[in-house]
Amino acid sequence: ALWGLSKTSSICLRQYPCIQMISFSLSKFFNVGRLRIGMMYSQYKKKASGAILAPYHYINSWSAYIGLQLMNHFPISYMDKKYRAIQQNICADLNIFPSDTLLFGMGEGEEWKSFCRDKTFNRICLSLAIQEEYHRNSKNFSMGKG
Repeated sequence: ALWGLSKTSSICLRQYPCIQMISFSLSKFFNVGRLRIGMMYSQYKKKASGAILAPYHYINSWSAYIGLQLMNHFPISYMDKKYRAIQQNICADLNIFPSDTLLFGMGEGEEWKSFCRDKTFNRICLSLAIQEEYHRNSKNFSMGKG
């Protein structure tokens, strides 16, 4: 779901025959969460949510259209190129490691233990810090100042 927010530019799924379904949250990638848009590819043609909802005309066509336009306008590497340096600076300041996904840093030790996931790693969400840092660096931009 976070592919558009990661360093990965391509992936060969043929090497993973166990994968039955893939979903992408365009809401996260394009920061349009209230539109609730995404994409799903499934080997289950009759059980996929789009196939189930289509006969009831319960597809969010407007949001899907906006998602398509955003995908046509912004390459998959857009977010990574725009925010990677900010993520790396925040991680350096916090003494944590940047993850391949922009939104996270990986912390080691007791200081980050409260962020532990599955007893394997400490994943710290950086989205708010990235947003604040981006706006702090863009202080010359404001409405009406051009």
